[in-house]
Amino acid sequence: MKASLVVISLTLLGLVSIPRANADDVNGAAKAFSQAQEAMLHGDVARAADLYELADELSPSAPALRNATRARMAVGHLAMAATNAAALLRRYPSDKESRDMAEAVLAKLAPQLAQLDVTCSAACTLLVDGKVVASVAREQHSLFSQPGARSVTGVFEDGRKALSQITATPNHIMTVRLEAPPRPANPIEPKVPPRIEPAAPVMGRSGTDRPVTEASRPIADSSHGISRWWVVGGGVVTVGFGAATIVSGLATLSTRDQIREAVAAGDHATAQMLYSTGNDQQTRTNVLLGATIAAGVGTVVLALFTNWSPERSERDLAIVPTRDGVSLVYGSRF
Repeated sequence: MKASLVVISLTLLGLVSIPRANADDVNGAAKAFSQAQEAMLHGDVARAADLYELADELSPSAPALRNATRARMAVGHLAMAATNAAALLRRYPSDKESRDMAEAVLAKLAPQLAQLDVTCSAACTLLVDGKVVASVAREQHSLFSQPGARSVTGVFEDGRKALSQITATPNHIMTVRLEAPPRPANPIEPKVPPRIEPAAPVMGRSGTDRPVTEASRPIADSSHGISRWWVVGGGVVTVGFGAATIVSGLATLSTRDQIREAVAAGDHATAQMLYSTGNDQQTRTNVLLGATIAAGVGTVVLALFTNWSPERSERDLAIVPTRDGVSLVYGSRF
């Protein structure tokens, strides 16, 4: 009875520990597999190989990896085809179709390729000659590469990289270990707030040698009143209106003289027309005269509030220690 309980417990524990594929990964793998099939139909074999490998990465499956292996063989990517075949043999040894295919590919390609067994000190992705050959971070990688000088780069999850230069030999297994470089020291030094020096004591203005503590440093008086340029502008406007008033008044007087001449000559029609013109001229003159007066008054008002002083005064406020306490000293220079 106890043995049965142990078997049941182990079985349940095994069921609980089986990883469950993420639904999004399964859907993404199915979509990538479908796109790979479409790419094969259109003759884009290299893209189909990428998509089959993506489908296998999202949700590992023997059909996706077998199709990826065939596509790599068809496009001439022999090292990647051998790598996929080795993965098939390692992951699905009991699947006859996968095993037969993997053994056939490896029997043909392994003698002309170099096998790399790469160990990373922490999980890393792998690049060979700058191209990604393992996009899933692991501590162990087994792959095939073309013979010759190769650069093997491990990229760790925190961005650090380790590089190893090797010379790959055909039909030979080469072991490579990549150690994660030490994390760099933080180059950014903490910002030190600027040091604020205490106010320096100054001597009193009274001629004594008592130290004076500055409560506030000399400051320039802010200017009171408006700028003198407002007055200048107002004067210019006043002069302009005055000149226009004079011109309009002279035109009105000239029209009045023409009316008198027309009446004297008995030309009543002309006199009537000139009278209408003169009436308009008189109205315009009156308006211009009013504007001139208003501008003049405004200029005078501006002048009253204008700061005409060319210099600014300075004031000092200081606290002077005395025998009985302290005194507040205020000084000003003009």
